[in-house]
Amino acid sequence: MNTASIHSPRTAHMAHASLWMCALIWGGSFVLQKTAMADISPLLFNALRSALAATVLLMCVVALRCYSKKSPSKNTRDQAELPASDVLAYGASWLTVDELKFGLHLGFWLWLAFACQQIGLVDTMAYRASFITGLYIMFVPFLMRVFFSTSVASWQLSMAGLGSLGLFLLTTSADDFGMRRGDVWVLVSAVMWAMHVVVLGQNKQRGRLLQIACVQMLGCAVLSALSSWLLQEDWAWWRVSAVMWPLLYLGVLASGVAFTFQVFGQNIVAPSVAAIILSFEAMLGAWAGWYFLQEPFSLRNLVGAVLIVLAIGLVEVTNHLQVLAQRSTLRKSHASYEPAQKHEHHMNEGVDL
Repeated sequence: MNTASIHSPRTAHMAHASLWMCALIWGGSFVLQKTAMADISPLLFNALRSALAATVLLMCVVALRCYSKKSPSKNTRDQAELPASDVLAYGASWLTVDELKFGLHLGFWLWLAFACQQIGLVDTMAYRASFITGLYIMFVPFLMRVFFSTSVASWQLSMAGLGSLGLFLLTTSADDFGMRRGDVWVLVSAVMWAMHVVVLGQNKQRGRLLQIACVQMLGCAVLSALSSWLLQEDWAWWRVSAVMWPLLYLGVLASGVAFTFQVFGQNIVAPSVAAIILSFEAMLGAWAGWYFLQEPFSLRNLVGAVLIVLAIGLVEVTNHLQVLAQRSTLRKSHASYEPAQKHEHHMNEGVDL
């Protein structure tokens, strides 16, 4: 359904602006993640970041429940009939078993993605990490093939090849064709992000988004803290004060505020359009790395980055066109079915007479 037909132009503009704010906030996060590694260990940083994000999301849940005007007795019906505020946080219970299980499942993949990305940023540049992370969009169909036996189209293989060429040009130089260890870690994190998207897409029950997100962040915080302790990372708390601003930005803005913007935006904007807007996170991350960290950016790297963004954009545009084609086919089938049904009804009336 075209969202423009059911939302006012002002609401549509606000939704697009929210998604652009997400891209802006997330684009700047790579620089802060990179600079924070000079003062704190990766997994401990992830634990603190996720715990702060869980706290922010919990505060959002409490606020929405306190200010909801609906009584619990009215929330026993299907959530599809409820307003956005109720689908986000309200309900007869604070947390259901399904929301807890699903949130923890997502938290596991989020922990792996955060950990690989943060470890990789120790030994790679912020602009490289931003573009490599964006490749997760192309990994999704292949993971769907492996775990759910869905087919992989030839155009998806072509886009994967284009993205791989861009990755090669981005992470190598004319005299050195080897990827950095940090690039490999970030590439693994992109696969984990793709797996996170696949698991999220397989959710058939309509859980409340903020509850699931809060459990997800809490699970990620616990797993990050546990893995940090098992690997005997330095837990000197004076290091926390040295990264306070990056923690506040990533925990509050990048996870709490940006998540809220994303939920609002994607409830209105088509997923394919939203994904294209959010893919600009990579370009903003590259610019931030070049401007704030003076990271070198050669013509070869630029060509690789352009190929990656082109591959991501073509994937989303093609997906959008396929969705439009499917909707057109369904409309035509319904249009042809209704006259046939009316004709059969008239024929039956003639027989009765």
